[in-house]
Amino acid sequence: MVAERNGRVLICGSRDYDNQAWIAAKLYNLHKLGYDTLIEGEARGADTLARKVAHVLEMRVMPFP
Repeated sequence: MVAERNGRVLICGSRDYDNQAWIAAKLYNLHKLGYDTLIEGEARGADTLARKVAHVLEMRVMPFP
């Protein structure tokens, strides 16, 4: 992990989105590159899935409902 390259990731999308494996893979790869913050809108679907994955990865979560 490149600690000096902290960054933010925005994930928002369909409220019917349910592919958590895809979100997990993308967030995991970005986290390894030093991205440490997730921005999401607290909606069901993509936002909620991303928030769950971010918590597992111990990323900071910035909700914007």
